[in-house]
Amino acid sequence: MTSYVYFEDDQLSGEIMSLTLNFQLGITDLTIWNDSVDFMPRLRSLCVLPEVIFLDIHIGPTDGFGILKGIRADTAFDSAKIVAVTAGVTGDEVDQLQMAGFDGAIGKPIEIATFPEVLARIMRGERVWQCM
Repeated sequence: MTSYVYFEDDQLSGEIMSLTLNFQLGITDLTIWNDSVDFMPRLRSLCVLPEVIFLDIHIGPTDGFGILKGIRADTAFDSAKIVAVTAGVTGDEVDQLQMAGFDGAIGKPIEIATFPEVLARIMRGERVWQCM
């Protein structure tokens, strides 16, 4: 069973992700956290380690780049796909996301029509930058 985690401080964005994963893809194992307080202990406490972690770049107190760094430092999460979810990204910001080590980026609001294929490509190991 694939487990997903989404760090998102905007309630509507979290609901859209939940509905999209549930109704379009039949995925029910989604944990949404609305802040990044104690993010590593929370991730480690999950019954099933997530295979996909979506990170809102502007969440706090630790931003998406800081969360990514913490996750990448823990070998238990080596196989996890980590995807930035953000609004209003420029070409320079995509370069920053790529250099930081994200497996992809998805723009907000999520494009429901293309999201299943984008997620499938990321799960296959492709780096997808659908945020411009």
